[in-house]
Amino acid sequence: MSLRTSILIVATLAGTNCSTPEEDPLSDEAIEDVIRDEGNAVGDDWSGRYKLTLDQSMCDCPTIAGLDLCTQLTDENTVDVEVVQTGGFLQVMLAGYQLAGPVQQSGAFQTAGLFDLTTIATSGDLAVRLDGQFMEQGDQASLAGTLQFRVDAAVAEEALVCERSDRANGPRQADEPTP
Repeated sequence: MSLRTSILIVATLAGTNCSTPEEDPLSDEAIEDVIRDEGNAVGDDWSGRYKLTLDQSMCDCPTIAGLDLCTQLTDENTVDVEVVQTGGFLQVMLAGYQLAGPVQQSGAFQTAGLFDLTTIATSGDLAVRLDGQFMEQGDQASLAGTLQFRVDAAVAEEALVCERSDRANGPRQADEPTP
């Protein structure tokens, strides 16, 4: 084997193992990028209240003082979400947290938020992300996506870093009549 052939083989093998690491979707930088971005959608077609069913796909949160954090993050595997679309920008209220991010004309969206968990007994951050797709089924809008949480905190001087990920989907709820 010639020196040139050996160099080409080594370069080819090295190139296959030198991939760029995947960006962490819950990093502070990724969250800030999503919040600042704006999509190409127009109007407010996706605005409304959605009732999402959550199907937990991953959780590595511990039990603390008898409280299983994997089951306590949401109530009964459903969550109500209020969506406000202003053109290519979304605001999403989810369990008291406001997320923001872009929405595309196709209905694809990303929303995120970073929240301070500092109290007298704890310190840290909560990163939340809801990414997915709005869909129109007949005259009924729905969304399907992935909801992710990361807690990075200290509780009584003990480090707590854990994540939960859920598949989330559900229909937009009909507007309630005003009395």
